[in-house]
Amino acid sequence: DPDRLVPIRVGLCPCCGGRPASSVVLGTLRIEGARYAACATCTTLWNEVRVKCLACGSTKGIGYRGLAEEAVIKAEVCDECRSWVKILYQNKDTALDPVADDVGSLGLDARMRETQWRRAGFDPFLVGY
Repeated sequence: DPDRLVPIRVGLCPCCGGRPASSVVLGTLRIEGARYAACATCTTLWNEVRVKCLACGSTKGIGYRGLAEEAVIKAEVCDECRSWVKILYQNKDTALDPVADDVGSLGLDARMRETQWRRAGFDPFLVGY
């Protein structure tokens, strides 16, 4: 019965309900530029709107911060809820992995700790950092 279906909340893994560690913009043929959120708990990837906060669902006040202007890994920041989640541009570097490179880009985490935004993404490999 379609009336009983409940949409999955933005930013939650449809398989385990976990928060995404990061999101990835793909460069694959036919889905060029599509954005997928990545769950570090169960490794599921699911499609999300390209410019939308994965923490609160807002499309207002979305911005990007990186260690360099042309960085392939950036922090997508939301002015509405003051949170951030990493976004990886696989369309520019096909070797990027949404979980491994989340851990491998701790310099960005260190820089973002100095800002007013809080990390909304969850990666069990970064617990305690």
